Amino acid sequence: KLLDQVIANHFFREGQPHLGQSFCEEANVSVSQELKQSFLDMHLVVRELQNHNLMPALEWVRKKANSEGRVSPLEFKLHSMQFIHLLTADSCKAALEYVRLNLSKFAATHILEIRQLMGCLLYYKNIARSPYKELLSETHWEDIQQSFVRECCNTMGQACESPLLVTSAAGALAI
Repeated sequence: KLLDQVIANHFFREGQPHLGQSFCEEANVSVSQELKQSFLDMHLVVRELQNHNLMPALEWVRKKANSEGRVSPLEFKLHSMQFIHLLTADSCKAALEYVRLNLSKFAATHILEIRQLMGCLLYYKNIARSPYKELLSETHWEDIQQSFVRECCNTMGQACESPLLVTSAAGALAI
């Protein structure tokens, strides 16, 4: 029964709700509707991040920050990426206003990163050929996706890595 529960949770965690529901029915186990919905919401936001849309993740972080009263480390990353997005859309004025509104609260903890972002303003017409071209790297998007999943799982009280994958890897190493 416990293994069936772990497998069912794994399917929902991995963004396969139909498979998870079918498995639950076949194995006669249940996963709470709240947990199912949380994983579904998480994967909707991750899909948006894969499409370089930061707004759903920013909204999620704002809601969590308001309800928990803490600043998320992910929030700075998301705002930084939104700044770069605005800047690469040839909207220097909008990017600068965005920094004023959203990054000023991070000045005490992220001053070096903010200075680097401000340096991008000098090259806003062609960041890809600037000393700041690394900020356009796809790895930043992958990092944000991983950070979002980690923070989302922590909020749900779930392990960041699937217990099924961790157990399978440990078993394979033991063999």
